[in-house]
This record gives sequence, structure tokens and C-alpha cells, in this order.
Amino acid sequence: MTFEVYCITFASNSYNLFDIINANELIFPYYSKRDVYILGLAGSKGQAKYLVKDMLMEIYDKTGDFRVREYF
Repeated sequence: MTFEVYCITFASNSYNLFDIINANELIFPYYSKRDVYILGLAGSKGQAKYLVKDMLMEIYDKTGDFRVREYF
């Protein structure tokens, strides 16, 4: 039995702020060759989106910008 867990990570490209990926994807070879920084965990994709929103609001409230990597 697998559980639905979604990871919020730094974006894999410079056009986005975060990636939301299913934790089960971390077993793929692609991820073993990359540094993956997990910034948050959620029990569903919908919860992950709300968590990203909350994270962005916190970052903006404290810094006045959306520089995610610099904040963390």
C-alpha cells in the first residue's frame, strides 16, 4: 500500500518558484542524479497547492519579494 505524499521542492527550472512532485517519483533515476531540497510535505496535491500559497505569502510578507531560494 502506498500513501499519497507530495513534496514541495525548489523549482527544477528558472521559470518557476516551486515544484510539486509525488514522493513516489523520487525513486526514478532522474532524481538520484539531482540535489532535491524538500521544503514541505502534503497529503494531497490540493493541500500542496495551499501550502505553496502559504509559503509564498510568508516569503512576500517578510521580504517584499518572491525570491524563494534566497529566503530558504
